[in-house]
Amino acid sequence: QLPGNETNATTTMANLTMSITLVAGVKYTFRLILFVSESVAAEGIKVDFDGGSATMTSFRAHGTVFDTALVLSSQTSALATDFAAATITGDAMVEIHGSMVVNGGGTFIPRFAQNTHATGTLTAYGMSFLAVDQAT
Repeated sequence: QLPGNETNATTTMANLTMSITLVAGVKYTFRLILFVSESVAAEGIKVDFDGGSATMTSFRAHGTVFDTALVLSSQTSALATDFAAATITGDAMVEIHGSMVVNGGGTFIPRFAQNTHATGTLTAYGMSFLAVDQAT
């Protein structure tokens, strides 16, 4: 669980303060819920999972971003592929569900940034969370 609000006022991906250690050869499922807001709607958001040291044999995730409407529904098979929404208005939620098979054990850490930057600030609210479960 994110211990408090975190901000990013750049397009450079920053690790969120949520990390889980994964074990090599194990299959996992995960869910990331980020409660966010962007002070300049047109600067948007991007999120990925390339902040940790774990490597994957296979990875699949589907992400959605909601503000007053669905602004993104996208799927990826790579840790470093961004889920990117060009705009978010007011309070929004990023929801990403996925599964993975770990090749090299290590940390699993989501990252976030603005999709573009001029003057705004992106905030990830405390109480956002990452849940990881071992799969069979």
